[in-house]
Amino acid sequence: MPPLPQPRCLRLNHPQLGRICAAGRRGTLHFRKLRQSLALDGELRRGRRFNMQGDAAFVMLALGRLLLGGLYVAGGIQHFFVIVPLTDAIEARGIPFAKGVLLLGSMFQIVVGILLMLGLFVTAAAFGLIVFTLAATIMLLNFWDMQGTARDSAINTWKINMAIIGGLLIAAAGAM
Repeated sequence: MPPLPQPRCLRLNHPQLGRICAAGRRGTLHFRKLRQSLALDGELRRGRRFNMQGDAAFVMLALGRLLLGGLYVAGGIQHFFVIVPLTDAIEARGIPFAKGVLLLGSMFQIVVGILLMLGLFVTAAAFGLIVFTLAATIMLLNFWDMQGTARDSAINTWKINMAIIGGLLIAAAGAM
């Protein structure tokens, strides 16, 4: 009797997860990606030798996502402790429903920041945070209407936000 055929397995070299196997069953690829990402490609748990360059890149991407996501989570949580001054600042810019905008924006920051930290929907989370950061920067940091040290501070904050957007673009590219 001839041996049974082995299930087809497509081997892929993923930039973050190393080698993964996409079997013909639906959902297998996603489960294995998640399992391997949590185990650092499975190599550390098994005690095997691994590609230092690939694993170092994975660790750096994961650490970068943790730091970027943590920045947004911490910022969103902090907003709940300073609702009144932030609501006043948003109202001063002429934005309607200032408190609702603040609360929704803060919740968005927290939820999407957690997704980024966990490595779930990284590309969508990064682009969502990019749009959020651009909108918040334009709404609240209108340095073109300021003078003196307030203007200098707003310009520096713009630069910082643009650097954060650069980090989010790198996180999104790393997940593609």
